[in-house]
Amino acid sequence: MKNSGLLIISVKVKYYIAFVSISMKIKLLLLLLSCCAFSSFARVGNDTITNWQLLIDNKVVLKGHEFKQVGDTIIINTKDDFRQLQLNIYGCAVRGNTRRKLLFTHNGKLIFTYIKEFKSSNDPIIISREQLLNIVGPDINKPLTLEFADGEESNGLVLGTLVIKTQ
Repeated sequence: MKNSGLLIISVKVKYYIAFVSISMKIKLLLLLLSCCAFSSFARVGNDTITNWQLLIDNKVVLKGHEFKQVGDTIIINTKDDFRQLQLNIYGCAVRGNTRRKLLFTHNGKLIFTYIKEFKSSNDPIIISREQLLNIVGPDINKPLTLEFADGEESNGLVLGTLVIKTQ
């Protein structure tokens, strides 16, 4: 008795299809084909959230993801004993070489752009202490906005604010 409901539905569908006009069948077929055609040209975007970590030596000082709002500030004193600043960023893997950028800005003005080619999109950006102090140069003691950009994040992903102090 359980299958009798399916049999009745099946008979009703066959009955309905049998009495639909040929022109209506053609219209339904064209509608179905056009939906399939347009859906195959749909633009597909990344389905991965970009996550990042900013480290001084091996200590995580800032971390977040592409939907996190700006506001975190890290302060480094020039007297602090550190070797490097490292940015680990993980998102959609890009095959082949990729150009990655770390932009330093102050009040919307570009101070410096660190650009490097990488073989993997997940390789870290590492800036030595000496390079970092040279980058900051005359803008020491000023808050610098750090922004990451590459082929996937062409608009830039703001990571936070960096202040290097002399005292």
